[in-house]
Amino acid sequence: MQEGTTDRRGRSHPPQCTTSREDRQVVRMAVTHRSVTSRTVAQHIESVTHHSVSAGTNRYRLKQSGLSARCPLLGLSLTQNHRRLRRQWCDERRTRAAEWNEVVFTDESCICLQHHDGRIRVWRHRGESMLNSCVIHRHTGPAPGIMAWAGIGYHSHAPFSLSHCRYFKQPALHLRGVGASCPSLPSGLGRSHISIG
Repeated sequence: MQEGTTDRRGRSHPPQCTTSREDRQVVRMAVTHRSVTSRTVAQHIESVTHHSVSAGTNRYRLKQSGLSARCPLLGLSLTQNHRRLRRQWCDERRTRAAEWNEVVFTDESCICLQHHDGRIRVWRHRGESMLNSCVIHRHTGPAPGIMAWAGIGYHSHAPFSLSHCRYFKQPALHLRGVGASCPSLPSGLGRSHISIG
């Protein structure tokens, strides 16, 4: 062998403690009973084959087959009565397109510009907590920020609007066109916003 080269030799692996049949049984049990633990699978394999297999080995076999333990999605357990009532509610409203024409969907999002969320850290010695350089000063009045708001209906839409510090200084600004195009909006929803669109 030359200098600087490597030679890949066959490595000796410890003998596999489970057979391929037992591995298939582990996978089948996990797929059939999704919430079964690897310890329970190990106990079942031991009761069938009469030799012990660790829970870690079972987890490794499941991982080899592409299965991994994850948090389940949470859902509501619906009875037949729940399903019947939901179907009845949908059937009653199936032909009510005229009512949906009167609905306005709105959404707003507030972005706070000066907010201390507890993640800011300062380097200090013991006893220096009252130093001005170690104190974070926070805003005590109305939080300065930006509010984004928009609405949409079947036949109309409210223009996208933003508000910023003028939100507090000039509360008489109105969103253009909301009263005419969206009569279903509650009063005050479009108030104090600056129209962008």
